[in-house]
Parts: sequence; structure tokens; C-alpha cells
Amino acid sequence: MNNKRKMTITSIVAAVIVVAVVAFAVVTTMGGSEQSTLESYYKGLYTVGGGGIDAIVGALLPSLQQEQYDTITMGGSNFSQLAMWQNEANTMVGGDVQVAVKVLQIGEDSATDLNAVRNTYGGDIEGYHTVAFQLTLTGSNGSQDLVGVLPMARTGGQWYLLTMDAGLKRVVE
Repeated sequence: MNNKRKMTITSIVAAVIVVAVVAFAVVTTMGGSEQSTLESYYKGLYTVGGGGIDAIVGALLPSLQQEQYDTITMGGSNFSQLAMWQNEANTMVGGDVQVAVKVLQIGEDSATDLNAVRNTYGGDIEGYHTVAFQLTLTGSNGSQDLVGVLPMARTGGQWYLLTMDAGLKRVVE
């Protein structure tokens, strides 16, 4: 094989690698990890066997986790709040609740917002935006769609919730 052909093949391989890396970066910043954080959170909140309190608290920014754990469990001594959330889902859709999350829109990052979040939660915040999403609960009696918006911050390459209050609203058909 001549040198010109080797260089052409090398250039094509390099271009394919660059395109793959860019595509991966676009997919992960456009809802991939935000969606998995939201799914983990809502499975913990509303499903039996979905990870419970650990999944709920683990979806929160690490600096908020202990405080929220203590609040939810009354200092680790009472887990009735989890049963209340699961009963709420059972009331809406029946037993055997399943959760699905779809990211609808990711708000634009702004330097001002990012700096405010860093000042509030710590300088290790790598990114910040709001995420609008649809939560679908499905159970033995049907399904219910809800929509909400949550602020999320990225640290250590992972997206976390900054609050547990999404202001969920039922979608009425």
C-alpha cells in the first residue's frame, strides 16, 4: 500500500472517531444523563423495589443528600414518607407502578445562572440548567402523565437535582 493511500485511510478513521466523540457528547448533554437521574429519582419515589430513599437522595446534589435524608426520614428513624409517596402513585394508577420519564426541554445555560449556582452550592459545579420533563406512571388501573420542571447541576460528570420539588402537574386529556 502506498503512503498516500495509508494517509487517506488514517484520515478517514480519524474523522470517524471525531464524529463518534462529538455525537456522544451531544447525546449526553441533550438529556441522556439528566433523564437517567430523573428516572432513578422517580422510581425510588413511586415504585416498590425502585431503590427507595437511597435512589431519591442519590439523585440529589451530593452536598444536599444528608440534609434531605435526615428531613425525609426524620433523622433516619422513620421511613413512612416513602410509603406515602408510593401510596400516592397507587391511588393514581393502581398497584405495580412503573415509571417512565421523557425529557421535553433543556433550558439554556447562562454564565450568570451557573455562577449563582456555584455560589450557592459550591465551586465544583460544572454545568447548570432547568429540565422540563414528562413523568408517566403506569399501574394496574391505567396510566397518568405528569409534567414538571427541575433545576439540575452537573458535578463530577453526573447530573443531579437541586431540589425535590418539580411542581408536578397532571396532564388532563
